[in-house]
Amino acid sequence: MRLSDLPLAVKLSLVPAVILALLTLYSGVTTWTLLGINDQAQHFSREIEPSTRLSSELSSNILGRTNLIERYLRQPSEAALSEYLTLSEEVNALFADSHFELLTQHELIEDDSKKLDQWFVENLVPKDK
Repeated sequence: MRLSDLPLAVKLSLVPAVILALLTLYSGVTTWTLLGINDQAQHFSREIEPSTRLSSELSSNILGRTNLIERYLRQPSEAALSEYLTLSEEVNALFADSHFELLTQHELIEDDSKKLDQWFVENLVPKDK
């Protein structure tokens, strides 16, 4: 049986059926794609963004502390020391963040930060006074 042998009413009823089948297929592909995008967005917001934010805050903190050390070495002041101690307390709060342990070499980062504090607060500042 060929398509040309079918009555006009049957041919006209096939058009909506084909359109409906194509729309159903398109909806399925779109839904599948959106679910994949949603999974990637959730992964980004749960894991990547917090770790990236934390890394940025840690970098900013260490840069601030090293700048304060340099400023203190040029002109010792209680204000610079106070700012340094504030940044040192802030970095300890960052170490307590639940995403900190997910960072590569997080123990090394924390140890180096504590060594910097110890070197500056316990060794350099008392010798300066």
